[in-house]
Amino acid sequence: MRADDDTRLASSPRQPGLTRRLLTGATQLRDGWEAMLRVNQQRDLAQLAREEEDIFMMMSFAELMGIPNPAPAVSLEMLPLMLERMHDWHLRQGLEHSPLEGIKCC
Repeated sequence: MRADDDTRLASSPRQPGLTRRLLTGATQLRDGWEAMLRVNQQRDLAQLAREEEDIFMMMSFAELMGIPNPAPAVSLEMLPLMLERMHDWHLRQGLEHSPLEGIKCC
């Protein structure tokens, strides 16, 4: 009797509709998941852009008001890391050689 039930379900006219609904549901689920990921990614990128703008505004206003800029002291600590990336940077900018006279990387 079990084999008859399986045969009846396989030949049922509702089976193609069920498959279509499952595929449609899976597609909608995937589209919803991708939309959620895009929203999260856009939110993160917007946050990074706001942080960069905040830093730029702070440095600009500090210079305008005559407040000493703390960036040179901090950037001195980052100099070894920056030197490693200097070659890639000037090539991306379309420069054959480093634009800084004191830094020769190629």
